[in-house]
Amino acid sequence: MSQGAPLDKTQGSAGLISRDREMAVLLKAIDMALVQKGGMVFIRGEAGIGKSRLVNEVSSIARKKGFHILRASCMEYRRAPYQPFREMLVELFGVDLKQGHPENMARIHDKFSREIPALGEEKDILMDFFYPQDEPVGGYIIQVSELYRSIKYLRRKGYRVIYIGDQSRLASRMIHEDGIEVVGMGSGPKDRLDPRRLQRIAKYIQDCLRSFNHSAIILGDMDTLISANGEERVSDLMGICSSISRENGGLVAFVLVPNISGIGQGSRTLSDFFDAEEGSRSDDAGVQKDQRPSISIIEVLSKLFREMGKTAPQLTIVEDLHWGDKATFNLLQYLARNIVDQGHLMIGTFRDENLLEEEGNNPSHLAEALKRFTREHLFEELCLKRMDRKATLSMLLELTGERPGEDFLDEVMLQTDGNPLFVTELLKVRSDSSGPHPPMMEVTPRSAISLVERRLASLEAEDRRVLEMASILDKQASIEILGRALDLELDVLLDIMDRLISLRFFKEGDDHINFEHSKVRESIYDLIGERERDAMHLSCARVLEDQIPRDSPLFASVLSYHYIRGGEPMRALEYLMKIAEGPNVAMSREELLENMSTALKTLDLKGREDITVEFRVRALMRIGDIEESLEMLSEAIITYQEALNYSEAMDLDAHIVTCNRRLGDLTLKFYKWDLSIDHYMKALHLAQKGEDSLERSMCFMGLGRMYYLKGDYKRAIECHLLHIENPMRSIGRQHLDGIMNLGSIYLEMGDFNQALVYFRLGIRTAEENDVQEAMPIAYMNMAKVLVKLDEYAEAENFAEMSLSLARDMNLPQLRNRISVNYAELMLEIGNVKEATAVLNPEGGEWKFDDGLIEAIYHRVSGSLYSKIRDPDRATESMMRSVEIAESLQVRYELARSLFEFGLLRFQALDMAGAIESVTRANQIFKEVRSLYYHNRTSSKLREMKFINEGMKNI
Repeated sequence: MSQGAPLDKTQGSAGLISRDREMAVLLKAIDMALVQKGGMVFIRGEAGIGKSRLVNEVSSIARKKGFHILRASCMEYRRAPYQPFREMLVELFGVDLKQGHPENMARIHDKFSREIPALGEEKDILMDFFYPQDEPVGGYIIQVSELYRSIKYLRRKGYRVIYIGDQSRLASRMIHEDGIEVVGMGSGPKDRLDPRRLQRIAKYIQDCLRSFNHSAIILGDMDTLISANGEERVSDLMGICSSISRENGGLVAFVLVPNISGIGQGSRTLSDFFDAEEGSRSDDAGVQKDQRPSISIIEVLSKLFREMGKTAPQLTIVEDLHWGDKATFNLLQYLARNIVDQGHLMIGTFRDENLLEEEGNNPSHLAEALKRFTREHLFEELCLKRMDRKATLSMLLELTGERPGEDFLDEVMLQTDGNPLFVTELLKVRSDSSGPHPPMMEVTPRSAISLVERRLASLEAEDRRVLEMASILDKQASIEILGRALDLELDVLLDIMDRLISLRFFKEGDDHINFEHSKVRESIYDLIGERERDAMHLSCARVLEDQIPRDSPLFASVLSYHYIRGGEPMRALEYLMKIAEGPNVAMSREELLENMSTALKTLDLKGREDITVEFRVRALMRIGDIEESLEMLSEAIITYQEALNYSEAMDLDAHIVTCNRRLGDLTLKFYKWDLSIDHYMKALHLAQKGEDSLERSMCFMGLGRMYYLKGDYKRAIECHLLHIENPMRSIGRQHLDGIMNLGSIYLEMGDFNQALVYFRLGIRTAEENDVQEAMPIAYMNMAKVLVKLDEYAEAENFAEMSLSLARDMNLPQLRNRISVNYAELMLEIGNVKEATAVLNPEGGEWKFDDGLIEAIYHRVSGSLYSKIRDPDRATESMMRSVEIAESLQVRYELARSLFEFGLLRFQALDMAGAIESVTRANQIFKEVRSLYYHNRTSSKLREMKFINEGMKNI
């Protein structure tokens, strides 16, 4: 080959290159498992580095040595608990969803009786785990009113959900928060289904179900199809798709709007399943603790692997652990602890870059698990590095059969940095073959841009222009919108599209345009010049104003995004103010805050006198809400105070009410009682004067919270009930806070059954309204009351869900609150080790912006130190807890701290100090009507006094 010449071909895949050390470690692990010394090996490295290739080689060797191999992957779109192990057992027991239930049951029972008879008692638990009978397979109908509920059910069951039809019919939360994929299969401004393409729809569904495991295809716009094709043809399509889904073990659902009649009659509705699921949950709630199985699924799986290992050594492979769920890591940890004397080798793989992205303030389940595993020395790690120049040369020789020139080798190293996948991809891109290029693979940003730039260089200017505009439009790109934005005739644009599809820049599709890979789009976008990019965003905004329906949830957010990027803050601000509460579909909360603030500053600089004060107040209040959601509380107070000043200057009573009420909410978070009640009473007075029932209700909500914290439970309950009884109460997070505050009041008063009612209602409200930030709190509250009712296993389950959700959110104070509560709960059920791991008193620093959380932290730390026999640190922590709680005047927490401090003094035989602390705690519990703790402190006080008198007599 001449120097610098492009390669003509690739000759298959390369073997293992530069992996001798890694193979030696894995072969040694295989040999150890053969002599009943099991272990776990993790293989880490970036995408394309060769993890799967290495695992394939090891599997082949292990199989020849007689190993029984179970292999599965974690999936980005399917995060069901223990998901990879469920997949393994489905394969192990030969479950085939294309066949009927009797055939599968016969196969499962035969496997149990022949190979693992010792699992007889646990067979039912195991079968429920991997062969549930409550998951639908086949064809179903969905009423449009049940669409969101159905999607929530499917995602909860771990389905990959794909919606075919007009995305404007979907709420934005379905796409952006519930993670469903939208595919446009038609043409027209609304991306509706083309009624002439029934056959193509069926083929697409078949391809999806064959390609993606555990998928649910939802077919929308049925009214369009029926009106154009008639009921008979659409009914045939439903039958064909239902058969396809059964054959492939998947699900297809048809969304029937109210005006459709006579079609789908007799078909099962998907709501049958989640109604049944909710019913089973209610049944479970009534089961007594002693009726539940005493053995956990983790123990059952451990026993299964142990029994299987008696007949043959085991190799268990779990790939893509960067997408793993917490339950899977808990199981891996348990197995790793117990296979040291078994013939069982476990191998896991994960990507470096995913771990690094999520470490720090928002650790992934993987990052957290690795810390735990490392502390116990449970695994050996292999880190796959990129190939050096010599190894890359060997790979090129193996792939091409020819020695490349030095110039070309330099170019390959520059473009790929020695990543094996990138090397292969570069060879394909450089190929002179007239056939279509392969899709761009997942690569690092620099390599992706480099490869895409080389591909763009060979295109005509008009083709590149289409790609650039499509990258600007992104999810809004369709043939019609793209044509309008570029001012191209349809036939010209379609010809360009055909070329770009053949070159694998775009995926094959109808009206909606999808890039072959997200990094291709990102790379093209990054390659556009800044001035040209701004102009294109502005052009897109003007086109989309006429193309996106004004009632679409995308309308305001998409236009504000493009006008901000296009340099027109005035127009952007207009649309920003129309965005509904909650996370924006086009921007993160941080981006939204930045863009709104930038827009206001730009207006100030330009002296825009045509902006009304009211408009500015609304913008400031929106900014304050976002700042609070990001836990920027001090900044939110300043912003709301500025909004209040503008409102008072112009006598805008409605905004004066809201600003005062919100300032009451915010100052309450700093426990500034006088300032907070002053704001609430001003807001309440104006709200009653203006007959604003909603703001009046919200003022009662804030006052209820304030009285609750101060320990005036009677007033707190009255205020919360006035809030909840308001007819306009369904307003999201605030209503949910009221429900959970009532639960907390009854919990602290000792009425656990009433608390349970409110906490259950809180969980249901949080899930139905998808209030993400509230779910960890709702789950933790449920755990607290379940512990008081001695339901320890269920309480721990809710607590773990709460902690897992909180750690996934970039909200430090929420994580602190949940972590402290979790540690306290672990101490209550006797799990000192887990409490220690969460509190981590030996290392790491806690940063508190909430004094109440800090007080609870010190109290729980004091209890922990007391249990591990460190009285000095326990005393120091308890004294700090009492000091903070007293300064905040949060009476219930002060009483709890005094009580725990009294118990600590009692242990140290400081009888006078113990009696003093518990007496104060008892008096406060009596005053706030906390019956549970009043009884406990009274009993302990009598015991202390009795012992103290006995000691005096001695």
